[in-house]
Amino acid sequence: MLDVDLLEYAINKDKMIRHSEKKNLVITCLDHIEKHYRFTRHGKLIDSESKEEFIIKISNILNIKNVYYSKSPYSNKLIKIF
Repeated sequence: MLDVDLLEYAINKDKMIRHSEKKNLVITCLDHIEKHYRFTRHGKLIDSESKEEFIIKISNILNIKNVYYSKSPYSNKLIKIF
């Protein structure tokens, strides 16, 4: 389960990433999610109706506008969502 607070913490610990205006978020292995697109935020489970909603919620929380994802083990199959 993705812990968005831990991801946010890691981003903020890195000075180069924290202050960058051109952050990119890459979410891989979406094919591993079988039924529910979920993540945790402040200890609460956040559900999403779709892959797109899942990605948009995480993007908004982290304030990252360039988002890519993949549904396979191959990095050359990245899809840009925005």
